[in-house]
Amino acid sequence: MRESTVLDGRDSALLVGVLFALAHWPFEQPSAKALLAPALRAAGLASSDDLSDRWRGRLAAIGLWHAPSGQWTPDLIGKRAALEQGLEISELDVELSLLALELAKIEFADNWDEFCTAIPGALDWYGLSPSDLDALANKLAGVQGVQ
Repeated sequence: MRESTVLDGRDSALLVGVLFALAHWPFEQPSAKALLAPALRAAGLASSDDLSDRWRGRLAAIGLWHAPSGQWTPDLIGKRAALEQGLEISELDVELSLLALELAKIEFADNWDEFCTAIPGALDWYGLSPSDLDALANKLAGVQGVQ
């Protein structure tokens, strides 16, 4: 069991996105609604704000937050996606992150374009797909020693 893991750029952007959804998205799928208690929504908001700030800070520190043109571009997002060292996720972040990934899978797996459009961060330019939700969940489960 590891106490933390460092995500790459793609996984960092995906995690920030699913936590944003947990905090703000009006989940419509009945099975997603059943999982989403008010206390989880509040925890999601705190975690979303924290990880978003950390991700933005990481990108700003290496010059990948603002584009020279003032607009995000596929090239800028491609550089972010290629990062080997993105967010560091502690064991404490994992449980809520796994829930956010599961909720995103339930709500968006059949309509991935909606996720990429509705959730901030130009996620469509990261080359992400619904299968990345499972891949990231498996990676995070390893932090907890859950298999």
